[in-house]
This record gives sequence, C-alpha cells and structure tokens, in this order.
Amino acid sequence: MHIFTCSTGRCGTLFMSEVFRTLTDIPSFHEPRPFCHAETLEAVNTKVVYPKHIVKELEEKVSQVETDTKNRKYFEANQMFIKSYAELILERFRDVYCIYLYRNPLEVLASYYKKRPERWNDWFLQSRWPKNILQTSNKLPFYYNCLWQCLEVEERYRALKKHFRKTYEFDFRKINDSGEWKKLFRRFRIKHKPFDELPDVRKNDIPGEFSEIMQGIITNWDMPGEMPSVKNGNYSALRRMIDIAKNMTTSGQKELEEHAIR
Repeated sequence: MHIFTCSTGRCGTLFMSEVFRTLTDIPSFHEPRPFCHAETLEAVNTKVVYPKHIVKELEEKVSQVETDTKNRKYFEANQMFIKSYAELILERFRDVYCIYLYRNPLEVLASYYKKRPERWNDWFLQSRWPKNILQTSNKLPFYYNCLWQCLEVEERYRALKKHFRKTYEFDFRKINDSGEWKKLFRRFRIKHKPFDELPDVRKNDIPGEFSEIMQGIITNWDMPGEMPSVKNGNYSALRRMIDIAKNMTTSGQKELEEHAIR
C-alpha cells in the first residue's frame, strides 16, 4: 500500500503526515527529498525528453519511496506528487492509493499570501506549460496563477483517478474531524490506534485577517510570477546530513511512542 496526497499546498499536508505517523504503523513523510520541484517541476511539465540530471532526480525519488517502504506500506503527503511524479509512481508501483486533499481556492490564495506575499513559489505549476490540462496561452500573474493551479490540480487528480487502487476526497474543513479520519482509515482498510479527538489545526488558519489579506492581494494582483533562477552550488552532502538527522529523529520518536504503548 503506497498512499500519496493530491494537493495544491496550504491544505494540511503536514498535519496529515503527522496523523498517519502518530496513529498508524505506516512510515509517513511530508516532503522528503528529493523534492522534484523547481527545475525538475518545469522539465516534467514542459519537455518530452528530460536532461540527465532531471532523470536522475526522478529515479532517486522512486528509490527513496522504495527505501522508505516498510512491510509494503508507505505514506507521503506532498503537493509535488500530482505536479511532478504521479505518473512515474503509478508506473513503478501497482498499489497506489490517493487522497485528494482540497480547500476553498480563495483560502488557498490567502494562505499563500500570508506565508510569502512577495515571493514566487518554485513549487507552483505555471499555467502556460504545454503539458497542463488547463493550459493558458500567456503567463499569468502570481495570484491569478495560484487560483488557476487549484483547478489544474483537481483536473489532474480526476484524470488519474481511475488508475489509483483506491481514492478518498478529503475536505480541509474536516481536517480536525475524527469521524472523517475514521472514514478514511476504513476506506483504505488501515489499522490505527484508538482515538476520539485530533489536535486542532490552526497553522493555516486566516481568521480575522482575511479582509486585510484580500486587500493586499487585490492591490498586488498584477504582480508578475517568475520561477526563481537555479542557484549555483552543490548542497547534496548537506541535504544528506539533514535527511539522516531527520530520519533519526523520526525513528527515535517512533520508538519512544511504541515503548510508551507497551
């Protein structure tokens, strides 16, 4: 069982990975490296033949999933799945499940503004890319593109839905609803620890700020969007060190939880 999420981002993917990590025995990840974003994201969505370094990163992604799969189980809550490598995963694994995690597009837009109002996000699809389902003829401004991306992500999920072993459509408004989580676990036949409540998610909330945020968006609606230029430098060794430390922390936390249960 290999479970992935389909999401625009700003919909609760981090929280979802924590719920899986805490309540199930499935190895659970949020955005593990390789990210397959930025240059790889653009190449996958624009080119027929990929440069060698892009092919290498995509192969490393498959290897990472294989390595982190335990007892034929794996979970990843990552917006890049549907944007960069969903078809590759479907080619390599025959038991792919998908959770479509969605949110009101205006809330997604506001949440991105709150996070980084003046910065183009290199995890974004761009509307003019030729492999899009909903392709535009011209490049869209940043915030317009953000709304377009919500539609494109849903269309990509719908197009691939029949290829997944099972799917579940999860509304962000129910992210704290324990009943909704139990439905998801039943749908996928996932064993889990008993629970009645979940932590209340506030990280991506925007109450009390929405009017101010929307005014900011309207004021900057024409802000151009450009993918960040690829920076020079090789940080692969540093990234490996970070990943090793992260895995050790996750493993240690899991052992502590299992010991507490015993």
